[in-house]
Amino acid sequence: MPAFDQMTVTVRPGSDVVARMPGVLLVTRPAETEEGDRALRVVLDLLATSAQGGIRAPGYRLGRALRTLIEHGAAPADLALVAATDDGLAVVLAGAGAIAVSERGWRLACVSGRVQVREIDWPPAPLLLDLARPAAESGQGTPEPRPARPFDLREGVVPGNGAILASPPSPTATPELGAGLPPSAPRETVDMLLASPTPPSRCDQILGVDPLGGPRPALPLPVTGQDCAESGSGTRVRGYRCRDAHLNDPRALFCAICGIRMAESTGVFVEGPRPPLGLLVFDNGASFSLDDNYLLGREPDIDERVRTGRLRPLVLFDTSGVISRRHAEIRLEDWDVLLVDCGSANGTLVAERGATVWSALVPGQPVRMLPSMQVRIGERSFVFESLHGAP
Repeated sequence: MPAFDQMTVTVRPGSDVVARMPGVLLVTRPAETEEGDRALRVVLDLLATSAQGGIRAPGYRLGRALRTLIEHGAAPADLALVAATDDGLAVVLAGAGAIAVSERGWRLACVSGRVQVREIDWPPAPLLLDLARPAAESGQGTPEPRPARPFDLREGVVPGNGAILASPPSPTATPELGAGLPPSAPRETVDMLLASPTPPSRCDQILGVDPLGGPRPALPLPVTGQDCAESGSGTRVRGYRCRDAHLNDPRALFCAICGIRMAESTGVFVEGPRPPLGLLVFDNGASFSLDDNYLLGREPDIDERVRTGRLRPLVLFDTSGVISRRHAEIRLEDWDVLLVDCGSANGTLVAERGATVWSALVPGQPVRMLPSMQVRIGERSFVFESLHGAP
């Protein structure tokens, strides 16, 4: 993780409040009342105490604490905050608060007035924190761009209408934000910053899969069966090829790549490299392509199967102590995605699409995952989005 406190922060001129403290950067607009001043002091005190004891990555607990204050009216209603975590940044947005990577055209803002608390990777370019200006101040409702002040805010509280956090001086271990999203993806997809912590495969890029599981944009380029095959794990499976030679689950009614009805295929049962079978879309927007077997947990690297490469680790960060070190396994068998609880202490819960109750898995007993099935592990959850639509 880049040293958060060593990153340059420049301030855009204005009358809002910009605060920087160890591991934290905040832009807020308190109400011009005694209650507003009190709410600002509460938040600044929270930021000042969040790094006590030498903690330089307060993002996880700070995000939750700040959301509670906002929801109870004890913090300014408009703010944008980023705070360091062990492997990236925690983001808290409320009211008019937003963050953006202007060089890439990405912006994350609140939706329907809800407080947003997210975890993201370090951005590949400078990250802007700002607040939408009231329409009365700009006449058109869109503020005029203003240059940042030419100094580095190391610590303190100053006036300003926004702050720019510099990008890391060198590439980090985490991949570039937004990898795999097609250039034509709409700007309104505000959660584009929440791209997968692992680069999506080429097949994901071709399909134009939104990491939040939303509508798929139009195919940005032609695709061949070979293109998609190259993105698989190398495991060979038997299935039907559509008219354009894409290999599909023999139970599928439509091709997962081009959408053509499989009744128009050649009808010849063939063998070929298995393409990705879908995505795991997590509660923070991160998505993982299912082209290999995964071991999920707090410390999956301790497992011998991970060390020998038979399973790919997927770390679930947990502050509640509920997630086991080796909690659950995602297993690919032919065209099926199986979920297995690894004897975890607190269990793995699943709910099929439309279900109103959760069901606990029997440890060690594989369960076939159906499209849009939800899974809950401790305080974390994800949805299985199938690419092949088998019944």
